[in-house]
Amino acid sequence: MLQFLWLAFIAQLIAAFVIERRAGSPFLFVWPIIFLFVGLPIGLEIFGVLDSQSNQLLAYGLAYGIIFNFCYLGGFCITVMRTQATGMPSDSGDLFRSKRQFHFFVLAVSVLILGLLLINGITFSKIIASSWRDKADMGFVSVVIVWLLSLLAGCLCFAIDKKYKSSILVILFVFLTVLAFYRSRGILANFFIAGAVFWVLYRKGKVFPLVVASLCAILFAVFIRSVRFLGSFSNVTSFSELMALFSEHVSLMFVRGDLSVYKVYLSVVEKCGSELSCFNFTYVSSIGRLLGLASEMGPRVEYSLYNQMVQDGIGGSLHPTAYGVIYADFSWVGGAVFFLLIGVFHALIRVVFRGERMLLLLGFVGSYTVFFARGSIYNSLSALVIGIVMAYILALCFRMKFRV
Repeated sequence: MLQFLWLAFIAQLIAAFVIERRAGSPFLFVWPIIFLFVGLPIGLEIFGVLDSQSNQLLAYGLAYGIIFNFCYLGGFCITVMRTQATGMPSDSGDLFRSKRQFHFFVLAVSVLILGLLLINGITFSKIIASSWRDKADMGFVSVVIVWLLSLLAGCLCFAIDKKYKSSILVILFVFLTVLAFYRSRGILANFFIAGAVFWVLYRKGKVFPLVVASLCAILFAVFIRSVRFLGSFSNVTSFSELMALFSEHVSLMFVRGDLSVYKVYLSVVEKCGSELSCFNFTYVSSIGRLLGLASEMGPRVEYSLYNQMVQDGIGGSLHPTAYGVIYADFSWVGGAVFFLLIGVFHALIRVVFRGERMLLLLGFVGSYTVFFARGSIYNSLSALVIGIVMAYILALCFRMKFRV
């Protein structure tokens, strides 16, 4: 029975990916990442590769995932059928009015990013010895840099497609500079997912090369985590030390690394309503506060879970996959409604931001995809809204007309 539930869950993930690909949705890579965070580790538990938790708990975790997936697909498919069918065009040549305009835009954004780093005292020598504290000290400026860099993700895809060598070199230089300073797997994921969406939807490329590239990207992300663990590049005393730490992090990915987040999801399913205070609709309260309809609210669900499950009072957040966060906030009934609405939202975004306009949004889609799958729902929606606003403004600047 448990094996059949798992197979049904995996079949849904595959179906969602295929449907979104055919519909031209940029959010199709949410499902492979959910497979990594939920489907793969639970499958390894079911088949005895990892230490297994109770079969009943695994069954509940899979059942809620199946319900949420079903509602998402229902909302997405119904909206797709009722809106104009479209996909990414094979030619994106009208993104900018001229090649010169494109180069100028890339150069302007790149200079702005590097200028913000220099103004805050971040030189190349400082990057080598920098730690996470240096990024934190920059405050809101560090967030602005990530937003600007996200704009360049789609531009890099466009430049590679058009063989604009100068723009490719400029973007790669800025990307590697920011990546070396931030040492953030999120930035790596932004560019990788932007390239993957471009490859699958624009170029109609095959999926298998992406599987190989994804494995390489995961290993590189673990390598970045290893460097961050040491604090800075200057703390790396030897290559063998770094490789030993890298090997340790790879071996512990399902134990306490990124791919262990499914355990928190299962724990939420088991303890919500009994040991944990859940089902408080904190996201609804957050929206009400943004609209001025609510003046006071408690901590959002991810902070509440951290306070209850890890340590209270230090302001940490816990992200037990998209399923876990939504279940903890809305229960399974409210979660089903939420996923249905997200399916509708994704289908509408695919219609409004289509074709060459989507290139301006690709980097933000990368952030949204990773954050959403991992369970950082508020951050994912915030990143996407910021991306939509910036892309819309730039579209007007470049005299692009949105077609609905």
